[in-house]
Amino acid sequence: MFAAITILNIALMLVMRIHVDYTNLVNAEVKKAFRFAFSLITIETLFDFMAVTAERIDYLPISLHIAIVFFELLLAPALISMWLFLSPSKKLKRLIWCVLIANALLQLYNLFSGCVFYVDAQNQYFRGEYYCLYVLLYSIGAILMLLEA
Repeated sequence: MFAAITILNIALMLVMRIHVDYTNLVNAEVKKAFRFAFSLITIETLFDFMAVTAERIDYLPISLHIAIVFFELLLAPALISMWLFLSPSKKLKRLIWCVLIANALLQLYNLFSGCVFYVDAQNQYFRGEYYCLYVLLYSIGAILMLLEA
């Protein structure tokens, strides 16, 4: 079922991207922002699928599983960066960059500490003690998008 939802999501993002490419209702900057967003959602969906699937593959190296989850958590909040293309507000752009950089630093620190997530010797994913910081950064990004929209 999860595979079917993943395929459906990717197909919808491709259709939306094609639709944006051929519409005349929005200007080039808006097209660029939506192309970026739909591409990012597609990539994030693939990483999510790989992360879920990685737990079921016994022979997958743990380091690869960690890398997959790292990129999934690194990219998910990046959807707010589409507003870098759209917003004229320099203050909002600075806030977005702060959220993106804070998340990147948190994920890099996690590689050495396991504070956000870790993968044990049996290749099982677990949330770390400070996973809530990741959720907070993600939530701040979502709130910024809502306030701007």
